[in-house]
Amino acid sequence: MNAAVVSPAPLSISGRGVFLPGDRYAPERAGEAARDAALRADHPARNLAAWIAAELAQNAVRHSRSGDRRGELVVHVAADPYMLRIEVTDLGPRLERPSAPVAAPIPRTPGVAVRGLTLVSMYTRDWGYTDHPIGSRSVWAVIEA
Repeated sequence: MNAAVVSPAPLSISGRGVFLPGDRYAPERAGEAARDAALRADHPARNLAAWIAAELAQNAVRHSRSGDRRGELVVHVAADPYMLRIEVTDLGPRLERPSAPVAAPIPRTPGVAVRGLTLVSMYTRDWGYTDHPIGSRSVWAVIEA
């Protein structure tokens, strides 16, 4: 459907984000932050925003140095009634296995599970990532109303 875009997305992020420890509670807390931002902006996709933020945070904890001891991540959400942008910034890939975020192809076989970034790509207008010069990585997704 849509492929990862390695560039900024609409609705720029400004201000401080929500800093979270990279622990098992990070996905739930990231989801709460996204749901709250969607609620404040009167964006209708509150539950979808919570799920996507949780998925991006879970990936950060699982696949980056944010999930290591003393790791952390930052969640930014920009929202208005028509569009919502979620961005999760982690500490960057673990050095032994650097890789770019990718969504697997959507399976055409009934009964085959679809998960992770493949689902994110199915339910968002756009998504992508940015590698920062300091080694961190931001993965973002845009949801339309």
